Amino acid sequence: MFGPRTWGAGRRMLQVIDCHAAGEPARVVLGGLPRVPGTTMLEKREHMRDHMDALRKLLLLEPRGYPCQNANFVFPSEHPEADFGFVIAEQGRIYPMMSGHNAMCVVTALLETGMVPMCEGPTTCFGLESPAGIIAVEAECDAGRVASITLRNQPAFCRPRDLDVEIDVPQYGKVCVSLAYGGMHYAIVDAASVGLRLEASRAREICRLGEMIKIATREQHPVTHPELDYTGPDILVFREASAEEEPAVAGARLGAGTIVPALGGGAAADAQARGFVEAAGGMQAREPHRVLPPVRARNAVVMSNGELDWTRPETWTGMIDRREAAEDE
Repeated sequence: MFGPRTWGAGRRMLQVIDCHAAGEPARVVLGGLPRVPGTTMLEKREHMRDHMDALRKLLLLEPRGYPCQNANFVFPSEHPEADFGFVIAEQGRIYPMMSGHNAMCVVTALLETGMVPMCEGPTTCFGLESPAGIIAVEAECDAGRVASITLRNQPAFCRPRDLDVEIDVPQYGKVCVSLAYGGMHYAIVDAASVGLRLEASRAREICRLGEMIKIATREQHPVTHPELDYTGPDILVFREASAEEEPAVAGARLGAGTIVPALGGGAAADAQARGFVEAAGGMQAREPHRVLPPVRARNAVVMSNGELDWTRPETWTGMIDRREAAEDE
């Protein structure tokens, strides 16, 4: 168990760097951790969740933390394709298998502290072990700073039984929800289907409804990972189609679920959409890349039916108008 003996007789002192990715914070712990049993990040995650949750509370709850904060515990990796790995901890005792913004913050901390050397060329490539598996990293660096990061994530997926599920939300009514896994379990809702416009001025209203839908979904249609000890959903995603999407396709739904991107607009054009992510405790996630894994999972369904071009990336705009692109392979 985690307690005073874990640390020895000295003071508790962690080496921490606070980072953010497009405004979404992450606290990266690079040193000072007590010994955590396990040879893989998955095993370390399970031990920290079950026996060392006081560390998460120490970093995320007041007075040292705040509701939007996340934590990442960095360890040497025993995997042959990675030098380092990390365990993610979020509010509500959630320990995700993978998180895009947390991975980006860990990569930035490792590179800018010199724990992972930057290559002489503009691109530094290395493997990072997450509880979900190895994440391939490509980081564009300039003058000792990280300028941009590309991640090759572990596969996202969804199951037919988790698509277009009707959820009865107390004090609201019936809502159509699709659930997908992309490192966390996401509940995805077409914003127009619940009468929402994804505007920053309506963030409080969107967060409140999102939390209501997420809790009702967790009670009425819980999901589990087929191979791992991981249940959900954890995150609620509202998706809003852009004006560039063709009406004929933008109106097409599997049932009444998430709108799929249009195929028109030319081969070079990207499908564009706006996303709003409601995270643990009714908080708005600021960065758009939280929505990319469930979008890829949802797209896998329509792609398998030949309804979406595999080669065409989809660009997502968050509520603060930062854009990120996802490509499926």
